[in-house]
Amino acid sequence: MICGLLGFLLWGLSAARAQESVEVLIIDSYHPGYTWSDGELRGVLHSLLAAHPRLLPGVEYLDWIRHPTPENEQRFLDLLNAKYAGQKLKLVITLDDKALQLALEHRALFGRDIPIVFGGVNYFTPELLHGQTNITGVAETKDISRTLDLIHELQPGVREIVVYHDDTTSSLANRRELDAALPRYTNAFSFRFLDHWSETELLDDLGQLRRGTAVLGLGATRDRDGRQLSSDTTFLKSIAVRSTVPVYIISEPIVQPFSTGNWESAIWTGVGGSLVSSDAHGELVGDMANRVLAGTPADSIPVVTHTPTRLAVDWLQMKRFNLPIHALPAGTEIYHEPQSYYRINKSRIIAGAVILGVAAVVLLILGTNVALRRRAERQNLRLAAAVQEATEIILMLDARGNVLYVNPAFTQLTGRTLAEARQPDFLRATLHVTDDFAGIQETLRRQKSWAGRSTCTHPEGRVLELSLVASAVPAATEAEVSYLIMGRDVTRENRLEQQLRNSQKMEAVGLLAGGVAHDFNNLLQIIGGHTHLALDPQSNPTEQRECLEQVLEASDRAAQLTRQLLAFGRRQSLQREDIDLNRVIGNLLKMLRRVIGEHLSVEFTPCRGLENIYADRGQMEQVLLNLCVNARDAMPGGGRLMIAVENADLTQAFCDAHPWARPGHYVLLRAADTGCGMDQKTLARIFEPFFTTKRKDQGNGLGLAVVHGIIEQHGGFIHVYSEPGSGTSFQIYLPVAERKPAAPAERGPVDNALVQPAVILLVEDEPAVRDLATRVLRKKGHTVFTASNGAEAVQMFTEHAPLIQLIVMDVVMPLLNGPEAYARISAIRPGVPIIYCSGYSADVLRSGFELNTDEPLLQKPYEPGQLLARIARSLAQAPPPEPPV
Repeated sequence: MICGLLGFLLWGLSAARAQESVEVLIIDSYHPGYTWSDGELRGVLHSLLAAHPRLLPGVEYLDWIRHPTPENEQRFLDLLNAKYAGQKLKLVITLDDKALQLALEHRALFGRDIPIVFGGVNYFTPELLHGQTNITGVAETKDISRTLDLIHELQPGVREIVVYHDDTTSSLANRRELDAALPRYTNAFSFRFLDHWSETELLDDLGQLRRGTAVLGLGATRDRDGRQLSSDTTFLKSIAVRSTVPVYIISEPIVQPFSTGNWESAIWTGVGGSLVSSDAHGELVGDMANRVLAGTPADSIPVVTHTPTRLAVDWLQMKRFNLPIHALPAGTEIYHEPQSYYRINKSRIIAGAVILGVAAVVLLILGTNVALRRRAERQNLRLAAAVQEATEIILMLDARGNVLYVNPAFTQLTGRTLAEARQPDFLRATLHVTDDFAGIQETLRRQKSWAGRSTCTHPEGRVLELSLVASAVPAATEAEVSYLIMGRDVTRENRLEQQLRNSQKMEAVGLLAGGVAHDFNNLLQIIGGHTHLALDPQSNPTEQRECLEQVLEASDRAAQLTRQLLAFGRRQSLQREDIDLNRVIGNLLKMLRRVIGEHLSVEFTPCRGLENIYADRGQMEQVLLNLCVNARDAMPGGGRLMIAVENADLTQAFCDAHPWARPGHYVLLRAADTGCGMDQKTLARIFEPFFTTKRKDQGNGLGLAVVHGIIEQHGGFIHVYSEPGSGTSFQIYLPVAERKPAAPAERGPVDNALVQPAVILLVEDEPAVRDLATRVLRKKGHTVFTASNGAEAVQMFTEHAPLIQLIVMDVVMPLLNGPEAYARISAIRPGVPIIYCSGYSADVLRSGFELNTDEPLLQKPYEPGQLLARIARSLAQAPPPEPPV
């Protein structure tokens, strides 16, 4: 009668709200008075109304347990259509499986863009939401394993567990969760299942169990004849009463309809276990709903797949079966436990104790007040003396930044008195503090301290460098807050630190110079030796040609060594091209061995038929250098560094099994060492800028961050595997180039048809280079005027301006550099074509020169064919010169 009346009232409230503007619709699969759905709804409304007190949610009951028929479903859909078709809903909340199924199948009723938050869904899988959008929620799961562990803890002698369940959706879902957990307990328990039972059969079976057995209840909502048992309190109580052995449960006890959900007044159908709380479940659903109402897309909120549970037991059932209370895990909730005198009168006892305690404290305070005051005064005197005698400088400022106090150390160090320090804007104007006072205040509002630097000029002319730390001294109001700044003189420390850095730089340059000198001496030996052989009168033309080819190859190797040095110093001009990693690594190996030291073994395994990648050669060398230096630091006592390359085709199936991968065709670069390795915590942060496990003098934490950035820019990705004591393996995947590699530049003579005779002004301050270039140009029929510096070039062009068709000019020269000389030449005849060349890289020149041309720099050393080809292109693009007047 009461349930019917309350249900009618809820229906009336829902109907009344439906006439208003309902923003949230709640669809409940069951009926008012059903314990689980009552608790769920109670938790949802608690969360919703706490955040939105004026919210008007509509609540509709499908009543699916009592009436699981198509006719009932159709009537319910007609009801929803009639009541909510014109409503502008912001959110639909579904409770339990059938409500979600109905909402998904008939989503057009509410609008397909209306977000849905679900709760109480059993055995949830992502496939359930396939093809759906803007949905999230909370799945209903049971912590069955924790309940089985509780059986073992309370009854170590149990060997058989009798399990009962019915054929409802939730009970069958519980059975599936138990089946998933069974493999863990095959050695501990044997299981016997009771299903398809009648009410009498279940109670009779439970009343005939023997010792060494326990019962696990997965749900008793409906018997095999379809009789509803969820509201039959007599039957539910009989389960615990009739059973001859303890019954453990996984769902919350049966609370009275429309109650507050207090488990002290609930009907316990067993000892207890790891219990799902419908109120907590509903509050979690309500919290998700609040986030969606606040504007968070439902799709961005992950589905909660593990329902929170509470480990709880019934004290009466524990005592009935003599189960040990002390064996309960810490934090277990115990209900129906008899109250002791202390617990019954706890508030009175505490109140009396508090009164007595307060009286004692008052007497103690009165008795010790004078002593404490005197002690405080002595302490203040000691603190004042400490501030006066401190060697660090100390300033006290008010809330507006005015200096209130400076200690003697400040005056002695800076030569500034308190009167001078009280001048307006003293911090910025005299101390030159890095932040203004407003910035210091803002920093102190966000965190407890501020740190900065300042430079102060002593009246005698000395420049002092100060390290400062500021903190706020709290007060009753913000206007009364004061600030304390402490500092020390770090002038000498900074000077020593700079000297140390310079010393380390020189040491590094010395080590590198030794290795480079060795390689260059070998190249000079090859060039000089073969040149002498070529000049030997007894050498025949074939031998002379072979010698010259060796000289040319050695010069190419010298140019490659220069590029490697530029990459080492990050000075190389960045330019992508189709490259073969086999060749890049092979050319770099000699330098790598010198950088990492002779105590490490470097092994390189090239790949035949390796695909090309479209990448910047200098950046790839930088990646290899950083990885090798990192491996060297991981193997201070020696070890092996193994480098290998191979082609790799990553399929979608492989990427599904390895989420860090992306499908495609790649070149795989492996770099593995036998060093100390890393744990998972360190491994997760290795690519963070400035994160390092090395000492401050060994690295700045940017090496691997640079590697990661380079690989990301090239469209690749990195996978790292490492374990402490087992070394580290880097796997770098770089996309295969989609086009054929460009044909290499041809060595030797250029087609004469492409190089028409012209008048060229050649400006080069190195005599040998100028003589070589002049020979090359005149051999191809060009008329060449030469100059040895920028000023001479301007004078030569002034004399022959009408004749000169092209200028080939070095960038860095005495008197006038290349751009300065060209600026004066352009004033005489604008638009004359120019080719800049230099032994410096473009990156180095870019910081100090404006080259005034779109043509790329001709990098030294260049081949005669490259020079002639560049001249031919420039002449072809240039307008014809005006005829002389």
